[in-house]
Amino acid sequence: MKETHTKESINSLEELKQRGLYIIDEDEVTVENHIMEKLQEKGLLVSDLAKLTGLSRQNINAVVKNKMKPGVDFALKVSYVLGLTVEELFTLTDNAWVKPYKQERDATLYLDTVNLEIIDNTVKKEAISKTGHEYYNKETNKFLTREEHTDLLKAFLDKETPAKIEELKEENSDLTTTKLMSLAKEELRNEFNNTYTRIYKKLGERIQPYVINSKKVGSKS
Repeated sequence: MKETHTKESINSLEELKQRGLYIIDEDEVTVENHIMEKLQEKGLLVSDLAKLTGLSRQNINAVVKNKMKPGVDFALKVSYVLGLTVEELFTLTDNAWVKPYKQERDATLYLDTVNLEIIDNTVKKEAISKTGHEYYNKETNKFLTREEHTDLLKAFLDKETPAKIEELKEENSDLTTTKLMSLAKEELRNEFNNTYTRIYKKLGERIQPYVINSKKVGSKS
């Protein structure tokens, strides 16, 4: 028996939500932070928070701008010195409660964002093998292979990094050259990815979170 593969057209992205499906984007914000709001309430600056916690201004700014997710150590230190609960500083977005959606035969599904088609991994691989295209420019609709995308990103970073470092240096005069370089490239990559996006994006389904009762539950023998 010939194996069938998923390839189903949809009319709009809204149709995905109606079917309980969501696009899983690696760059999507899953943790919102309220650090700047709380610092302003207490009359503090990011530099003050850096001194109080021992965290670098670079890391704090990266979390504040949603360019980096806060680690446990980061969250607990900021919570402690500001006298606030972690929940007062950080909030999970709806995007945090999504897991990859799989069919009955355990095949991961993707959305072809150009043709608005729901496809499985096999169809995705066949399409990439046929055309080589994995990225496209949302402004010009130009398609790119992974190699072309890598080369364009490298050229973009080589050209724009020096100016970005000078810009960041004015805001973060205490950072080392290495840290400025790292932060500049991170910001430029995000800027680049706003123009060149992946064609195939993984689909997920919403998780219904439950709070475990605090009472001890005895196991049955």
